[in-house]
Parts: sequence; C-alpha cells; structure tokens
Amino acid sequence: MGFWSGSGKKKILCADDDENVLSLLEMALDGAGYEVDTAANGPSAVKALTSKNYDLAILDHNMPGMTGVQILEVITPSPHAKNTKFIMLTAESQVGVIDRAFSYKAAEYIVKPFDVAKLLMKVAAVLEKK
Repeated sequence: MGFWSGSGKKKILCADDDENVLSLLEMALDGAGYEVDTAANGPSAVKALTSKNYDLAILDHNMPGMTGVQILEVITPSPHAKNTKFIMLTAESQVGVIDRAFSYKAAEYIVKPFDVAKLLMKVAAVLEKK
C-alpha cells in the first residue's frame, strides 16, 4: 500500500432492493476503479448518504421504505448531499416520476434493463460535470 492507496477514488452509493442488480453494479463500478457502497432499501440509502460524502448515488425508484424520488426529496436539501450527484436507475418509466427525479437534482435517468458499458459511460460523464 503506497501513499496514494485509496485516495482519489470517487465514492459511489448504489441503492437497489434487487441483490443481483446491486452485485452487478458493485462489480462493474469497482472494476472501473470506483469505491462502492450499497444499500438495499430507501432508509439505508438515506442513512449512508447522511453519514458519508459520496460523489455519486445511483438510486432505484421502487424500493422498500422509500422510493428513489423520496430519497432525493429528503437528501438534496441536506448539506450532506451538497456535492453528491444522482443517477436514477430503475424500471419505473412514468413521465411524472422522471420529471420529479430531475426536479430534485437527478443528473441522469436510466430505465432498466440497462447496458453496463453505457451505464459506466454515463457515470463517468456525470462525475466529470462541474
């Protein structure tokens, strides 16, 4: 372990109630050089987002406890999320949900099923934006 070990890695929280999706996201993002944490429901995601500074959170919409948009409603006014960017990754494709997500600071809205390579490109693009 050298001086640079662990420093400079972008931190990403992935929140989804589907274990398979979480595993896929964790594997792909870790493989791309990101530090990844996971949450299996809305309240766990809020707890994580208020206890650690993340560069990005990837949120499912339909989760137990809170939806992805409800997480955005709670967390975006918080100082904890001041520098956090958000991507919605969900099977929910209703226009009202999409509009609400963007109104609460979502940078991208990706509908499942998704292509991992395209997701990684979107993640990199969102993280590069100022």
